[in-house]
Amino acid sequence: MNTGNNTITLDLRVSCSIFWKYQLMLKVNCDDFVEPSSNSHSHINGEDCNSKTPVFSRLERHLCDAMIAHIHEDLAINNDEEKIQQLCEISNKFHIHGHTTRSLLQFQSNAPHADHGGCIYICTHC
Repeated sequence: MNTGNNTITLDLRVSCSIFWKYQLMLKVNCDDFVEPSSNSHSHINGEDCNSKTPVFSRLERHLCDAMIAHIHEDLAINNDEEKIQQLCEISNKFHIHGHTTRSLLQFQSNAPHADHGGCIYICTHC
């Protein structure tokens, strides 16, 4: 379903004491992550962000996997085997708080642990 007409760039950051310095500007085709019409008007202020839809979960996984690959590539280039091991140990914890699919793709969340100034933080510690 990739039409290429609705692409945005997301500013992803890691909220983690080990990998805090990593950020990634990631292009995402919004058309690849369309919620069914029954869910398209879900709250974007954090009220119902705890119930993840299948589309949100797929988008969240896409963003987290891209960040994990970005970090891994940098660590491999720098031969930092210790941090690669740490990344492998915590990579399954990467997730995003306080968002819906719509808020991620339209920068409309002000929920705690969400985005700040257009940044989307990937949590690694809970």
